[in-house]
Amino acid sequence: MTLFLTHPLLCDLPHVGHAFFTRQGGVSKGAFDSLNVSTTSADARGHVLENMTRIASTLGLGPGRLCLPQQDHTNQALFLDSPFPLEPFEARPMVDALYTSARGLALSVNTADCVPILIAHKEKPFVAAIHAGWKGALSGIVENTLDALTHQGCPARECVAALGPCIAQDSYEVDLAVREPFLTKSKENDLYFKENPENPSRYLFNLPGYVMSLLNKKGLLDVAEPLGNTYTNPGLFFSCRRSFHEQNPPPGQKPLFGCQLSVIWLK
Repeated sequence: MTLFLTHPLLCDLPHVGHAFFTRQGGVSKGAFDSLNVSTTSADARGHVLENMTRIASTLGLGPGRLCLPQQDHTNQALFLDSPFPLEPFEARPMVDALYTSARGLALSVNTADCVPILIAHKEKPFVAAIHAGWKGALSGIVENTLDALTHQGCPARECVAALGPCIAQDSYEVDLAVREPFLTKSKENDLYFKENPENPSRYLFNLPGYVMSLLNKKGLLDVAEPLGNTYTNPGLFFSCRRSFHEQNPPPGQKPLFGCQLSVIWLK
């Protein structure tokens, strides 16, 4: 059976449904065990499609109502008023956030350490889903999505947001090449980096803390903290960073890992 998590901030809104799925309850095998929804992984496409079907069934939605874009750490958000097909995988829109006012349209993003953000207006029928890795967060995916919602009459101060499972600071070591662009953007961003005591030439980056600060600066103050650390919970969550450490692939080669899905919709 598929297993998902919810947060009271979104559960308190009667017009909104949401779910942060774990890796449990699917049909994928090996490194993708078991509810993998990554359409760019080496997992069998049939397994990914079956996993998506199981998720839609769990939510009581038709498979055609589940919308998952391609994601490439962009800063682009897309408004949807009708679903797009999951197949062919390569034909889906290349964006990292979706937003809608259409009921029964399930917006989703997949992650394996990056921050999934589900947003809903407190009263109006408007929801959004964001995939925020460090590149997307740095280049403006959070701000662009909130600006798009404001343009639709849903200012950030009237919304709530919940962060799903993602990598925590103590598990996320980065080098100067990641840290420096954040400091170039604002010296204040040094708050989200601390020197790794076990490796002084590296830093531990608080990606979810940074993302929460972006939401707050735009006026969205009702923000729920992440529902778990993906890196330290292998039984529940996929983690790209953990897979790197476990598999130790050759330079330039990615490890095998899956992604979990986060979904929000209007009832």
